[in-house]
Amino acid sequence: MSETNDKDKRIQELEQENATLRAEVRALLKEVAKLRKELDEWKRGFRVRKRRFSSRPERKPDSERKRPGRKNGHTGAGRKAPDHVDRTEHRVLDLCPDCCVMMSDTGEAETVRVEDIIPSRVEVVEYVLHTFECPCCHRTVKATPPAELGKQPKTGMGVQRLAVSLRTEFYMTWEAISDYFETHVGMRITPSGVA
Repeated sequence: MSETNDKDKRIQELEQENATLRAEVRALLKEVAKLRKELDEWKRGFRVRKRRFSSRPERKPDSERKRPGRKNGHTGAGRKAPDHVDRTEHRVLDLCPDCCVMMSDTGEAETVRVEDIIPSRVEVVEYVLHTFECPCCHRTVKATPPAELGKQPKTGMGVQRLAVSLRTEFYMTWEAISDYFETHVGMRITPSGVA
């Protein structure tokens, strides 16, 4: 009789353990379904395609890549400003970019020299960037060089067009493009400056 009681007790223990395990399995299946759904959403939003037939080497991870530029404390090595100006353009603002009210000239100006290629010669354009004050909001705003030149222009659109053309249409390296500018145009640009 004690043997039957032991068997019944063991059966009850196993049934309880079975019920507990089934509940855990149900919870885990729900978690797996939720994670699969998140993974599918992530894949749809961030699909990464392999590059085909690329001649460029694979990028190194950020931890292995060298940071661009010189180390802290070293002086910069930018291009030298042109020593002459062929033409001067004054850039002015008529309206405040924020409130569209007529601006008043503060008398301050900054110059930006940009080298550009005119067929068969280099032309240096100096932009005089006047500063204006808005009588409405009293904000001072400085005029900018033409937007197509970028924030800190050193070369004009002719130089940029030619560099892109030589790189994409003629598959020249940055060094070859730099040599081309120096030989055929008389303009010295480093390969990194071209890039």
